Formats: sequence, C-alpha cells, structure tokens
Amino acid sequence: MKFGVFFFTFFLASLSIFLSISQVYGQTQDITVIDVGGSPAEMTLVNGDLYVSDPEQGRIIIIDGKSNQVKNTIPTQKGIVNLIYIEGTNKMYATVFENPIVLAINLDTNMVETISFPDPVFTMWSKSNKPYGQREYVNFQTSGVGMDYDPNNKMLYVANFDGHSIEVIDTTTNKYVQTISNILSPVHLIIDSQTNMMLVLQYHENQVAFVDLTTNQVVKELDTGFAPANVVIDTHHRKAYVTHHASPEIAVINLDDQTIIKKINVPSPMHAIGIDDNDEIIYATYMPDSPTTQAAIKNQLVIINGLSDKILNVMDIENNPYNILVDTASQKGYATIIKNGVVLTTHLESGVFEDVEQELASTIGTEDQQTETKEKAGGGCLIATAAYGTELAPQVQFLREVRDNTVMSTSSGMAFMSGFNQFYYSFSPTIADWERENPMFQEAVRAFITPMISTLSIMTLAEGGSDAQVLGLGISVIVLNLGIYIAAPTVIGFKVHKHLKSKK
Repeated sequence: MKFGVFFFTFFLASLSIFLSISQVYGQTQDITVIDVGGSPAEMTLVNGDLYVSDPEQGRIIIIDGKSNQVKNTIPTQKGIVNLIYIEGTNKMYATVFENPIVLAINLDTNMVETISFPDPVFTMWSKSNKPYGQREYVNFQTSGVGMDYDPNNKMLYVANFDGHSIEVIDTTTNKYVQTISNILSPVHLIIDSQTNMMLVLQYHENQVAFVDLTTNQVVKELDTGFAPANVVIDTHHRKAYVTHHASPEIAVINLDDQTIIKKINVPSPMHAIGIDDNDEIIYATYMPDSPTTQAAIKNQLVIINGLSDKILNVMDIENNPYNILVDTASQKGYATIIKNGVVLTTHLESGVFEDVEQELASTIGTEDQQTETKEKAGGGCLIATAAYGTELAPQVQFLREVRDNTVMSTSSGMAFMSGFNQFYYSFSPTIADWERENPMFQEAVRAFITPMISTLSIMTLAEGGSDAQVLGLGISVIVLNLGIYIAAPTVIGFKVHKHLKSKK
C-alpha cells in the first residue's frame, strides 16, 4: 500500500509541474442578487447609489446603495451602454450603441438632452461583393462607445468607434467642441489626470494609444494584445490593466514611462475588469454571454494581487458579468449579469472575499511576503503554455481537463496539489521565461513533455471522485513515464556503451 501511495504522490507531483491551482473561497450566500430585468450592462456610482444602463429596455436603473433595492428608473433610449457621472454635479452622460449621440442626463429632473456628433455619417469607397458594395460609395453611421471625463478642463472625451476618432464635449455647455482624428477603432478610453494622458483602446489595431491632452496628439502606441476591450487604472502604483477579447492575457502598463510591465497569462480572453484601490486587488472575468461578446468559454472570477501582478485566486461563478465595479468607500462589489437580467452585490469583507483579502493583507510589507503570495498564485500551466505558445493550445487544455475533471475530483488529489503549488511556482516562471527567450529551448521542452501529455490520456478512464481509480491509473501512468523517461534511455545508453566497448 505504501508503494502505491508513493507512486500516486509521484504522479501528482509530476502533473502539478504543468498545472496550477484554482482555489475557491467563500460561500455564495454572501452575494445578494438584485433582479432588475432587461439587460443590465454598465454601471456607475452616484453618492452611494448604483446607476445601471439597460440597453434592451432603454433605461437607467437606480439601485439604493443601502437597501440594494431598485428605487427608480430613468427612461432614455434603447442601446444605452456606457455611463459616467461628473462628481460634484447633477450631470450624467451616456453613450448609445450604434448611434452617433451622447445623452446628457440631469439627475435632479431626470431630463435627457441629446448631443449629436458633428458627422453622424461617414462615406467610404467600396467594391465589396456584399449587397451594399454594389454602389461606389457607402455611408456608415458613427457611434460612441467608451468615454471619460477630464476634471482639469471639464471636457468629456467619447470614443467614436466607426468614425475612428475621439469626440470632445464641453460639459459646462453640453456642446460638441472638437474631434481628435486618426484614432483607429477606439472602443474604450480612460484618462490619467496625473500625466494628462488619455489611454485609448484601439480594438482592431490591437493597441493602446497614449494621447497627450495638451496637444491632442498620439505620443505612443503599445501592442498589448488582440482586441483590447476594457481598462482600469491603479492610481497608487501608476499602472493600467487591459483585458482583451482575442488574447488570453491581461496587459499591465506603466503609466509613467508608457511601457508594458508584463502580461498576465490567463486561460482564455477576458472582458470585465474592476479594481479595489484600498486593498490592491484587481478582479477580472472571462467573456460573458451577451449579444456583443457571444458565448462564455469559462465562468470564473480571477483575483489578482495588485502588488505583484500575480493571480492570487480563482473563483468559479455561475455566469461571467458584463461589468464589474468596486465601491471602495463602502467596500462593496457589483457585477451585472446581462444574460439573466440581474445585478450582483457583495461586501468585499464578507465570507466570499474575506479569505482572499486576509491572505493578500498578510503579503503587504516585505519582499518575502510578496514572494509567498506569488507562489500561491493560481494561474495557467506556465511551462506547457510557454512550450505550446498559448493557453488555448489543445495540449494545455487537455492538462487542465485532467486536473479539473479527474485529479481535482478526489479529496487526496486536491489536498496534494494545493500543497505542491508552492513548489511549482518556485521554478516554473523562470523556465517559462527561458522558453520565451530561447526558441530552441522551447522546442526542447515541447518535445520533452509531449510524451508525458500523451500518457495522461489514460487518466480520462477514471471516474470523477474515485480515489481508487485515480490511484490505480495514476500508478499506470507513472510506470509508463518511468519506462519512457528513465528505463528506455538507460537501456539504450547501456546498449550503446556495450557496443562501443566491444569494438575496442
């Protein structure tokens, strides 16, 4: 029996070299579900209350921040998406999907004023074989998407996606004043008031552009990943975090020198992202089920340590939110589930997140403590991901399936892998970096691990939750790998040595 336990332990150790841990904390009963109907999308806070856009029903839903009850709605226009509140005023602004307007809302009277773009339609030459391409020139309607407010000049900057520009609106008069041209496919933007720079996510260009708001000129463009989608800023540590719709990574940008600090590898493309400045935590989720993002691939909340920029924990959730918002004043988190027509809220100090925050709090202060958090991170299979180039590679996905559906379905497997995770992260980031820097080393690692991955197909025969079957098949895999990696080379080496010796 001791022999079998030894081999089972050895097998799990080998597998965990290529896998990391997804640790789930807390209980779902700490989450309050607010049924608002329609399709809740973007959110903003106004004096402690939550304002939620509903593009399907063309309204803004107002949720009381204390009771978590819907207390009012503001009729607007179908397609309303992004919202922004101007602090210290009674003004809110909203963009409308596929519509060249911005809505200015007076929160005292709930009156809505429409601000039109100067060029609501632009014309392009077309020889397409599409129906509209039968004409020489084609008219396209512009539309606003993301926006942000600059308190320095009281201007509102609106991303005009199809117009390839940024529209500037004076919030003191609610009038259009200027167009910043040649900003290709801008989808979202955010202003860093400390440097007077605007970060613009150029969706089809796969870039983040830095626009100097003193000159309205692009001063730098960074290739962050495919289809940058959302962005948040950590003002304390001068960093921006960018999710992508077509790249399995979160780009971390230094706001001061405008460089990419690192890219956090995740299993698949991500959409929503929020930040808790008080506790140095970033929350991000994968693509949600929605009309604009299609079907979700993975339903998980990824929690990132804002100090080390390492994945701290991963939580399984029922549905990916369309938007995440953290109210640092009340320590409440909000998420919109566009698929189910609900808004979720929780106290970040409640049972859902208290273990996460306690673990993070224990890491603040010394480098050694930050290293401990890094080693506890639960991300992707770093070595295999670097070897095959992406987390979406079939081999990497297969490793995850073996872990999640087989090994992690047993209590002994979960206990062992949780403990072994610290060992794995002591060396895997270094090996992964070597692979990215040296293509020959990457090919060597890929060739080395491919036979092992193939032998793991045996594990799919085990029934989930059966320690006995996982143990038995695990021993079989270990014996097979011992034969491939140790016995066979030893025999071949012995034969070659004997052959060379006989010729002397």
